[in-house]
Amino acid sequence: MRELSSNSEALRAQLPEIAAHPLAGQSARLAVFPRNLFYTVSRGEKEAGTIYYWPDLATFVEDELTIQMMYYRSTRSAYSLQVIFHKTSQGWTTLKYRDYTLTRWSQGETFTSAMQNAIAWGVEPEEELSY
Repeated sequence: MRELSSNSEALRAQLPEIAAHPLAGQSARLAVFPRNLFYTVSRGEKEAGTIYYWPDLATFVEDELTIQMMYYRSTRSAYSLQVIFHKTSQGWTTLKYRDYTLTRWSQGETFTSAMQNAIAWGVEPEEELSY
């Protein structure tokens, strides 16, 4: 065990510029975003399930006015969500897309209120449920 540790330290000493995780120092900026988004859906007595969306960290973008990131299903799906935090107003916008077409959007003063508005849309009839 000790040998592995010293090998790791030697490697870090040789490559200090890549020793840090690529997202090190980003946690405070990413902290405003949830780890996942989900809808619990009931389509009649026999069919109920959940639709999960997961963050795509590669889509994280920050500028002077906003911080935003996309969320996708873990299974192949035409649907995606874009979550935007507005720095000036401290408000939130969520946008739902089918491929590149905007299908729905909502806003709220807090993330919770924006998502409550988004959940009120329900899901699209073509969206597949996870069980």
